[in-house]
Amino acid sequence: MQIIKISPKGQITIPKKYRDMCDTGNFALEVSGKTIILKPVEVKPVESDLGDFSALGLSSFDFWDNDDDDIYDEFYKDKEV
Repeated sequence: MQIIKISPKGQITIPKKYRDMCDTGNFALEVSGKTIILKPVEVKPVESDLGDFSALGLSSFDFWDNDDDDIYDEFYKDKEV
């Protein structure tokens, strides 16, 4: 067992030889009573079929900018606003 210190900001440093054994920079933290367990995990980016997300916002204007669906013009046609 190796004793490590906690920084004033609550940070710990995992010694290099143990980090190298895990071959990852991501760890899951598990707490059970006063026991803290770090488990190495591999984080993979989620594949998405959305493509360019900003293009979705622009394409939504095509959907909403439809004069045939504009019920407000018909509703307020005979009313004073």
